[in-house]
Amino acid sequence: MVTTDWSHLAGSLEKKEEWEIEFATDIGERLRVEWIQQEIDELYIELDKTPDGRLMRQRLKRASVDQSRYLEPILARMDDKDLGEEERQRLEGKMEEEHALSRKEFQRYFEDIRETEIAIGPYLREFYKLPPPIEPKKKRRFVLF
Repeated sequence: MVTTDWSHLAGSLEKKEEWEIEFATDIGERLRVEWIQQEIDELYIELDKTPDGRLMRQRLKRASVDQSRYLEPILARMDDKDLGEEERQRLEGKMEEEHALSRKEFQRYFEDIRETEIAIGPYLREFYKLPPPIEPKKKRRFVLF
């Protein structure tokens, strides 16, 4: 009777499964970013319909530019191959701190938008940890009879 030793494939299968999970996570993350960007584009279209909305859009754009201005140098420095572990940890902490500050700023702007009853997409709400949309106010009807 001949038996086949398949144990050499076990490690390969684990690596393949790890790669598949990583690949699926990467694809899922890319899709999520695309959906968030689409929701931002749709939100900007809605905001452009009113003067107050255009002002809100300008604030969002300015906050986005500010965030990039703070985070891009940190990210560029972290890409340095010769960066020591201590410096990398310090930069990661700084990046998390800046990201938390930016998130709070965006949350305030989105709360202002939410109060205007302009819809904010579900992926944006999830990413910025925003509360559910405000239900539109129902118009009261007066009945004479």
